[in-house]
Amino acid sequence: IFREACKRVKIEGASTHSFRRTALTQMSDNGVPLRIIQEISGHRNLEQLQKYLEVRDAQVKGAIASLSHLSYAGNPNFPLETEPQSISDKR
Repeated sequence: IFREACKRVKIEGASTHSFRRTALTQMSDNGVPLRIIQEISGHRNLEQLQKYLEVRDAQVKGAIASLSHLSYAGNPNFPLETEPQSISDKR
């Protein structure tokens, strides 16, 4: 049934496995915790699940770019000009 449906809409190279892999990867891309994806997919351990998940170039570049947000280089307000307040000071 699946192959015939793909053939009718001219999708080549698709399989139930590729759809499963895409669905799991999209869940991961959208921030669903790996433990939840594991439960949904039925994988016995995270190592098996991670073999299904694709890592895209954009994800790698985004992770590297996020390091700039963690850096204080060039920040004129660092170190802090005022002492940080504790929660009890804000009351």
